[in-house]
This record gives sequence, structure tokens and C-alpha cells, in this order.
Amino acid sequence: MFVQFEDRSGILEQAEMDIQEPCPICCGMLFLIDESDPESGFRCSSCSLMFEPVPENNRM
Repeated sequence: MFVQFEDRSGILEQAEMDIQEPCPICCGMLFLIDESDPESGFRCSSCSLMFEPVPENNRM
């Protein structure tokens, strides 16, 4: 899934990620934002960073 997130310096980044990957900021485990919607994006279990899905027409 292509997601966007704000890094620790406040810069908005976009990346292609999978839920099995660790959080790029703290290496915590990722979970779905909304368990009933697999396209809802991810949330880190450790630092609570949100990785929100990016529609194809909004990708950098």
C-alpha cells in the first residue's frame, strides 16, 4: 500500500509499505487503523505514528 506519514522532523513523506514491515521511525509493529477495512492504512503499536493511504492521483 502506498502511504504518507509525517516524520519526526515534520516532513511529509510517502512510501510503499506492507503491514508486515516494521515502522520506519521506531521499528514497532504495524496494525490496521480500522481493523474492518484493510485499505484504511497503518498505525505503529510503539510510537502511534499513522501511515495513511495515498490515492494514485496524489502520489509525489
